[in-house]
Amino acid sequence: MPRETSHSGATRVGQRTFAAAIALLVSLFTLAATLGPAHAAPASDTAPRGVASAAAEGEPATSPGAAARYFSWSSSGHSCPRGYACAIVRAKALPGWWVFKFYDYGTYQLHRWSGTGSLTNNQTGSAAMRLLGSDKKQRQCVRPGRSDNSVNWGPVYYIRLSTSGC
Repeated sequence: MPRETSHSGATRVGQRTFAAAIALLVSLFTLAATLGPAHAAPASDTAPRGVASAAAEGEPATSPGAAARYFSWSSSGHSCPRGYACAIVRAKALPGWWVFKFYDYGTYQLHRWSGTGSLTNNQTGSAAMRLLGSDKKQRQCVRPGRSDNSVNWGPVYYIRLSTSGC
């Protein structure tokens, strides 16, 4: 006598696979949305899951906050919009990078920046991007339209954006 087959088991497996695929897509869209820039938001609002807890454990930050700050898995491919000064610093707890985009003139204190990274001064006119030490003395001055891909962030404690040239 032929054995009866049940399709209900196959249907349940298909439904589970479909639900898992939908959950994966939702997770990917959520991750993609969190990787984009955000205006002066805390790291937990601009980083993928796992990165938020790493930020709480001492990832780079500034005060006041930069116009935009976000996490990236790569140090390359980041544009610095016209009128901005941008800096990239290696993440400590994860293999990746923090990207900071500064717009307003003033002095930004750096918190937990170390290692190497890069910067671009894309401000207009003669506006300078100055890197200052713990004593607030200038260590480097970057003219508009210039970049430096080998910045040692260890001795830098402040970034100052000013209208006066180098």
